[in-house]
Amino acid sequence: INGKMGYREQYLVGIANCYNRMGNFQESLNYLEKIEENKMDNKIKAGYYTSYSSNLYFLNKSLNKAEELINKSRKLLDMPESMLLQGLITIELNKKDEASQLIEQYLKKETRKKYMFEIYTVMYIDEYTSEICENFMLGLYYKKIGEGVNAKKYFSKSAKCNYKNYFSDISKELYK
Repeated sequence: INGKMGYREQYLVGIANCYNRMGNFQESLNYLEKIEENKMDNKIKAGYYTSYSSNLYFLNKSLNKAEELINKSRKLLDMPESMLLQGLITIELNKKDEASQLIEQYLKKETRKKYMFEIYTVMYIDEYTSEICENFMLGLYYKKIGEGVNAKKYFSKSAKCNYKNYFSDISKELYK
């Protein structure tokens, strides 16, 4: 990994995202903590903030910091999955109306773009894996607000995966 602007950080964000998708949130945080924020362009930084926020949320650590980071991410690049994550964080912080608005906005987006960032480096976001995670998060949201039918609908979508992964495995348990 060379030290040019963005390369090292982009690799570390990519590695952290892999650990996040595997459900190893602490290891993902460990990689994110090695990153120098001043060496990232804004698009990579948005992914960094989203990943960091996601890890804090799933580890149930410092939800206020998770909210701060997801807000920073959305100011830099308003990715649909960031809106979804922000909805989950705000419902945990007992801001039900705000969370409901975020989830409704997310669901109204007819096309939820998958991103490929290209500045100094390229970061690919896998559409299939993102959908698994997004369906899992929607299931969590609906479970939290007591809408079991909707929770089950999204957990069942996330559970339909051909390979072992954290989000599908947990969805299968919650779908029962």
